[in-house]
Amino acid sequence: MDGNAAALQQVIAAWVQAVGSIVAIFAAIGIAWWQRREDRRHELQQAASEERRLLLNALKIGNEVALMLRAAFDLRMDPTVLDTPDQRAREIARLEYAIMAISTVPLHLLPSINAIGALMELRAIAGEACTIIGPIQGQRAGHPSYAAPFATLINRAVEQEETLAVAVGEAT
Repeated sequence: MDGNAAALQQVIAAWVQAVGSIVAIFAAIGIAWWQRREDRRHELQQAASEERRLLLNALKIGNEVALMLRAAFDLRMDPTVLDTPDQRAREIARLEYAIMAISTVPLHLLPSINAIGALMELRAIAGEACTIIGPIQGQRAGHPSYAAPFATLINRAVEQEETLAVAVGEAT
């Protein structure tokens, strides 16, 4: 029986080795699958974080444009304040800076067409404000007729700010 016992031990050892090899193969497949799933989850989190960061930056720029327009409106409504060429040059410079900031946002990375449209509209609004401010000559005291064009631009800018805020909320 010693021969049979030795043969049986060899058969058992072979089966244990075969089962162990199969378990090891499945374990390797499972670990690779799990690691890939975790990598993909991390990539998606990174992409969502980048989209949110871009949207927040776009929203900040939009807020700045709206604030600049409100300041221009308030300045032109106040009859005690003179609208001087230096003041207008500063306003135009700030608006041009906002246009430049908008131009640096990689639109193709924004998550929605609405966010892209809102940012492009804000750029157009800032450009229109520069056009309105530019040809004014001399010094003028505030008057509602000077402020009126800015009221429309403010409303448009606020609408675009709201669109960007919605996009930020959706990206969360």
